[in-house]
Amino acid sequence: MELIQIEKFIEILNSDAPKKIGILDNNTVSFLININKDICVEKILMNYDLLLIPHIKLVS
Repeated sequence: MELIQIEKFIEILNSDAPKKIGILDNNTVSFLININKDICVEKILMNYDLLLIPHIKLVS
């Protein structure tokens, strides 16, 4: 996964190609962190063309 700038984000949204966009909330992010040791989360997330993830502070 890579972070993109707003210009790239707008370019992706404006393209005519169909897109799979995943929107993750804080609860989903926490869940994925918790199951990461048992399941390869990357394989799940790689099915999306674009992921929108909130900026959260992780507490360990």
